[in-house]
Amino acid sequence: MNQKNYYTICLLLLVGILFNSCIKEPQRIIPLSVGETLVSHPWKYKSIIKNGKVDLNECDKDDIIFYLPDFKYKSILGPLLCSWGPQQNELEGTWQLIKQDSTIKATQFFSGVPLTTEANIIFITKDSFQVNTNVLGTNFTLTYIPK
Repeated sequence: MNQKNYYTICLLLLVGILFNSCIKEPQRIIPLSVGETLVSHPWKYKSIIKNGKVDLNECDKDDIIFYLPDFKYKSILGPLLCSWGPQQNELEGTWQLIKQDSTIKATQFFSGVPLTTEANIIFITKDSFQVNTNVLGTNFTLTYIPK
């Protein structure tokens, strides 16, 4: 093999190595966990089904719920209130995921007494989530979308 062929082969190998090292591997998309999805942004109601009937009023559409990374939540009632009289415009409490991240357990304290509600997650994506819950004998299916 003469020296010219040797240099040509070395140059082709070098170009091949450089070209191959510049090809980027496709990035894997790692889905968010349930908890990461909940804290990713504030949520608002898309629909409320109460005992099988649609129950979403204009006054519900401006309410916002924040799931915070420190496992606290804040629910803020918008300016359109659903009932007359004095109301608490902000509700705060704690939240946690239970039952292998399939249920949201939320606790509020009223005069030092805890009120705990569990909501079974039907589905959750970055764009929407839906839960079923029963509050004082009333069944709700709640669907949320990002604020």
